[in-house]
Amino acid sequence: RAAITSMAPLDLAGRARQLLERSLRLADASHGLVVMLDGDGQPVVEAGIGAGGEARPVGESLPATGVLSTVLRSGLSQTVADASRDASWASVLGEDGARSAVLMPLAVQGTRFGALLLARRDLRLFAGDQTEAARALAEAAAPLLWDARAMAQSRDSMQSTVKTLAAALEAKDPYTRGHSQR
Repeated sequence: RAAITSMAPLDLAGRARQLLERSLRLADASHGLVVMLDGDGQPVVEAGIGAGGEARPVGESLPATGVLSTVLRSGLSQTVADASRDASWASVLGEDGARSAVLMPLAVQGTRFGALLLARRDLRLFAGDQTEAARALAEAAAPLLWDARAMAQSRDSMQSTVKTLAAALEAKDPYTRGHSQR
């Protein structure tokens, strides 16, 4: 509850980052990603921490293939003991050197819109209570992520409308050129 309460006032990036950081601690994982589908259905990194602790680039596009495609399609979590031996994990893990990993869907009312990846560099399997705690947090945080994305899309749409109206006004009245945009 405390995690969800602390996420509520944040924007999408902040919510995704907090979900990832808290999930990594719960599952004793070293690195991971929060991936969400963009407007075209393409998986995009919303928050990421690489194997060396560095931030992964937000907005990085990932191929909708392999295990990521399976999780998004089926809505079922997937785990792997040694990702280096399973090519289907390459699209989501990249070059991070992960060995064991779990990928769980993010969904709201049956609509899957993303996934949470938790990974380790060693072959130690995730314990059931670790993944269950991370899964519970992901399920509770999913509506907050969904809402933040909807608010961001609404804001972008509103800004686009205002810019279009300003451009139309400036086209009709050269005196206002530049004033409307400012």
